[in-house]
This record gives sequence, structure tokens and C-alpha cells, in this order.
Amino acid sequence: MKGNLTIPLTVGMPVRNGGTNLIQAIESILAQTFGDFEFLISDNDSDDDTERICRDYAARDPRIRYHRQPVNLGAAGNFKWLVHEARGSYFMWAAADDYFDSCWIEVTLALMTEGTAVAFGMVNVISPQGETTGQIRIPSLTHRGPVRLARMMMWREYECKCNILYGMHRTAALRLSLPYFTPYLASDQVLVFDILRHGQLRCTEEASLHKRSGGLGDKQPQVGGAGYHLSRLLCLKEAKDLVHYLPLKGSLVFKAFLWSLLVMKYATVLVDNNLRRVLKACGLWRPVPFGALPQR
Repeated sequence: MKGNLTIPLTVGMPVRNGGTNLIQAIESILAQTFGDFEFLISDNDSDDDTERICRDYAARDPRIRYHRQPVNLGAAGNFKWLVHEARGSYFMWAAADDYFDSCWIEVTLALMTEGTAVAFGMVNVISPQGETTGQIRIPSLTHRGPVRLARMMMWREYECKCNILYGMHRTAALRLSLPYFTPYLASDQVLVFDILRHGQLRCTEEASLHKRSGGLGDKQPQVGGAGYHLSRLLCLKEAKDLVHYLPLKGSLVFKAFLWSLLVMKYATVLVDNNLRRVLKACGLWRPVPFGALPQR
């Protein structure tokens, strides 16, 4: 860990085999209206043209520090390496297949007032080809601690809450939460939850993250036996995700509060998921349209 935070901001880009969209992602960072930052790129042992692209940009812009990992650290390991190596007082991750409005850094930094843990904008959802498919407004969470955490916990996962990870953070505070970022797929939800223990989430509609969708809507429905259907009925996957909140450290009061949140969350997921399946089976399900999510 560098320890000494000597510059205003570090932008960290984790990448592995990101050649397809990498150029657009890098260009969107270099074109930011706020330019006083270091741009740290961690290449997770790529075997495509990622290294060539990154070294070319690093040779042209002194703000870029490119590092090629000798072995694959895994996705979570690569994300964490960037935070440990950061020299900026503030930090933001930038995905290698997404891009930001040119004012993103300027706008989110302005929101980092006292008591704010994360600043974020809107999410502009784009297809793999780059076409806009919708917008999602992320609500601010400026409530007192317990209310803020409860609202975060009850926020539905399919409403893009994990994208908050790509907001503006205070580096020192973010490092405190990093141990909860593990190789488990849903650990990003735990990380975001713990980050908000340190302060508020402030959001704006003045800047957007252009988030490339992974084609999740094109997945074929799975067919399984009785065990598979029972697992879906009982939401066992979601229950397993919730178990990963249990290692969060805190007082006995916090632990009791956390347990109550997890019980309420599981009950809500159980009702919500099964109700959606019934409505879909009856042809009555109408997804919440992009841009129409409730403002909490």
C-alpha cells in the first residue's frame, strides 16, 4: 500500500482482455474536464492486444501508470490492487468496457462534501454495440446511518445499485472496506453496503456512466429438476448472497441491526421473486421502465 496520498485523485482501471472497448474507455478518462489525476491501469495478465494499447497511451500521456500483473489476480484482486497502489486522496474505478461523460469527475468531486462517502451520477445503459437502451436514475441516500443502510439493503439488486462502485470515493475510507471485496460474485453488494457505513451517497443527473449491458436479457431460461425448482422457490441463491454480509465487523448493536435487515431482506426477496414469477407465468409482468425507478 502506498499510504501517502499526495495527489487529488486516482482513476483505477482494472482490465483483462479488454481490447474491444478499451480505447473508448481510456479516451473518456483522458477527456475529463478535471484533469489533475493519475490514471492507473492494472492489466490482469491479458493475452490479447490490451498491453499494446495501454503502453501506447502511457507513452503519450504522463498521467497514465500502466502495470501488467505477472499472474491473473482474479477480478476482485485486480480491483483491490488498484486501491492499494493509489496515490490520490480520492479514488474512482473505471471499467474497461464502459465510458463516462467528460464532466463526470468534475461533477462527482464537487459532491464530496463532509459526510459524503460516495458521489455518483446517472447510468446510461448501452448495448454491446454502444446503442442506448435506457437510463437509470440512482437516488441519493442522505439519511441517518441506520435508515441509510436499511434503504441500501432493501434496494433491489436488479436496479443497478452495484454500479455505485464506480462512483467517487475517499481513498482512505475505501481501503477500510476492501477486505469485504472477495472473489464471490455478490461481494460487491457487501462492499457498497460497508462503504455507506462511513457516509452518505450523493447523486446527480448532471453526468452519466455509460454502462455496457452484458446481454442478460438474451439468456435462455434454465430447465432443471425438482431440486432446481425448489431452490428457486426458496430463493436459496439470494439467501447465500445474504450470508456474505455476516462477516461485517461492528458492535453487538450493529450485529443485531444487521441480522434484522438480513431477515427482512430475505422475506422481501422471497415474496418479490415468487410474485414476479407468477405474474410472468400469467403474462401480467411489466418491468419497471428505465428512467422510471422510484426516487427514495
